[in-house]
Amino acid sequence: LKEKQSEIQALNLSYAPCTELSMGMSNDYQLAAEAGASFVRIGTKLVGKEE
Repeated sequence: LKEKQSEIQALNLSYAPCTELSMGMSNDYQLAAEAGASFVRIGTKLVGKEE
């Protein structure tokens, strides 16, 4: 995804700047961070599973 983000940014589209990259969740947040994610969803790690 990081590679695709770079390709889109290179197009310099004013309507799609593609400045953020959201990927990963509680179970793979470390991989997402290593891959260059701007945002990672870690709700379960913070508040636990929904009952």
